[in-house]
Amino acid sequence: MTKIIEELKARIADAKQHLDAVTKTFQIAQQSFQQATQDHNVWTLALQAELRDEHRRTTAATEQQLPLPTEKPEVASDAVSEQSVDNSEVFNKTDIVRDLLRRHPAGMTAIEI
Repeated sequence: MTKIIEELKARIADAKQHLDAVTKTFQIAQQSFQQATQDHNVWTLALQAELRDEHRRTTAATEQQLPLPTEKPEVASDAVSEQSVDNSEVFNKTDIVRDLLRRHPAGMTAIEI
C-alpha cells in the first residue's frame, strides 16, 4: 500500500477514538441535562400547586359567607329553672368557637380549636 493510504487509515483510527471519547462525554452531559430538566419541572409543578392552593385559600377567606348567629337560643319558660345554667355554658362554648372561626376565616382544625 501506498504511504498516503496508511496515513489516512491511521488518522481515521485516531478520529474514531476521539469520536468515541466525545460521544461518551456527550451522553453523560445529555443525561445530566435530562436530570436537571426533570428536577426543574418537578419544582415548577410544586410551586404551581402551592400557588393554586394559596389562591383557593385566599378566595375562600374573602368570599361572602353567611353570618353566624350571635343571639342566645330561646328556652321554653317551663324548662328555664334547671336548664338555664347548662344552656348558658353551651352557648358560651359555642360563642368561643364561633369567635375563633371568625378570627381565622381560612378555617381551623378541631385540634387547633
